[in-house]
Parts: sequence; structure tokens; C-alpha cells
Amino acid sequence: MAITGRKTRDVKRPYAVFTNTSGFTYRILKFYGDPTKPYARVFLATNSPFTHGSLEMGDGYVTELVGSICTEILGEPAARVVYDTGSIKSILKYVQEHGED
Repeated sequence: MAITGRKTRDVKRPYAVFTNTSGFTYRILKFYGDPTKPYARVFLATNSPFTHGSLEMGDGYVTELVGSICTEILGEPAARVVYDTGSIKSILKYVQEHGED
């Protein structure tokens, strides 16, 4: 099976959306390599109290998502707490099984 997540998705159609209690919202637009590794990179569109309603786009680490809540996967509502990178692995598995690149 090909690894899903290698193509960059549109901001309106991210692979997954994560939020945290600090007001940050992360939209995963692309995975680089194996996202189950602690320092795996992802391409993110991030909204925060510091961006004043706009999105900042750039690379981040999967570890930034630990402690967040996954609120959306492939456009479908979700409510999964991300405790560790293993949680990211289960989300990626769902994306691989149900998503299209």
C-alpha cells in the first residue's frame, strides 16, 4: 500500500485538524516520512491567537500535536485526544484506509 499523506492537500481539505487549550488549531496538509516518529515533519496550516484570524503555513513536528485533540479527520468530525505519537499512528492508519490523495 502506498503511503497516504505525501501529497499536499488544500487548507479547506486537510488530512486532519487538531486543536489545543491554548487556542492553536493545526491543519495537517502533508506528511513527510513516517509520522509515528517523534521528530517526523508535517506541513501545517496553523491558526493561533497570534495570527489574528489568518493561517500561517510551514513545517512542524508531530510532537507539537501531542496534548491536542483531533477534531476532524478527512472532513469527518472526530474527538480523539493525542496522548503520544502512537495516537498519530492510529490517525494515519485511518487516513490510509479511508482517504484519497
